[in-house]
Amino acid sequence: RQRGLRTHLVSVEPSETNVNFVMKNVFRINNISMADRHIFLGFFGYKPTSKHWKHLPLFHLADVLADVQHVNLADFDAEGAEASIIMSADDAVALETKVHRLLIETHKHFLNDMLAKLLHDHGFEVLENIPYSSKVSTDVGTIYWR
Repeated sequence: RQRGLRTHLVSVEPSETNVNFVMKNVFRINNISMADRHIFLGFFGYKPTSKHWKHLPLFHLADVLADVQHVNLADFDAEGAEASIIMSADDAVALETKVHRLLIETHKHFLNDMLAKLLHDHGFEVLENIPYSSKVSTDVGTIYWR
């Protein structure tokens, strides 16, 4: 994290093990205080039907951004739930009025074009749509997306 840059991180994560990892290796190392972070223990967008996870709640974009006024960059890696970014009118309003930029990582080929259309329909300009399992040449070398 850049020194002096105000940061507030919001995360949705179903695994307490992963939450503890992030607490130790992201928040502590980057000196991100308790006041500058919020972790929702649960699922984003969809919830598996397994009994193992049934005690955890389901969150949508409007829930996660309820106490947030502005998002410079939203980074989504929702393990297939990226298609659930807008599930209601409240989610659409949160996306359109609060989020300035999005970075979405997908793990399924079909999600790329579907998300590009969905975001375009909500006023976003898709700057890059890099297919999963591809490579891009840059000034600093080749980047492989897997």
